Amino acid sequence: MNISKLLSKSEQQYVQNLIPPNNNARSVCVARLYYGQKGQWKLQSSGIVTLEKQADSGNVAIRFYDWEGGRVVNTTNLYLEMQYHVQTAKFHTFAGESGPVGLAFADSREAEAYYCSLKYELSSPSGGGRINNKPPGQGKTKFTGLARRAIMKVQGKVEKVSFSIFGLCLQPAV
Repeated sequence: MNISKLLSKSEQQYVQNLIPPNNNARSVCVARLYYGQKGQWKLQSSGIVTLEKQADSGNVAIRFYDWEGGRVVNTTNLYLEMQYHVQTAKFHTFAGESGPVGLAFADSREAEAYYCSLKYELSSPSGGGRINNKPPGQGKTKFTGLARRAIMKVQGKVEKVSFSIFGLCLQPAV
């Protein structure tokens, strides 16, 4: 498991306890979860984003765990022709179940490693997990226009934001 270096040993243990024991987490990063709504990004949660193979279905999914509540707040199974966009070094977007989803990573190196793991899974479904044939809900058709408008509004703002999670003050790299 490629787990965030930003976390202390006790925080890493906490994260390992959050992930179902039979799931295989390929990447674990500190991030914030945003939903695109009416052309803007709305903060939903701060916590951990994983790329994991789910034991029950065999699907590979992007999962977001809320740090405070210790629960899954978003799961998006990977699907064929999924479009995952790296908007900035620390802000990525994709179509979720009910529309655009944004991930603001705390560290650009972790964001890049996460993207590489995801890209590998999408390009190589035989890499160990199952990729769905269909996109989630209607999110894919609504995503393009809304994401463009939302990205225009958030462009630059995410890079300038600092946030505190797990007692760390995470400043963007300049």
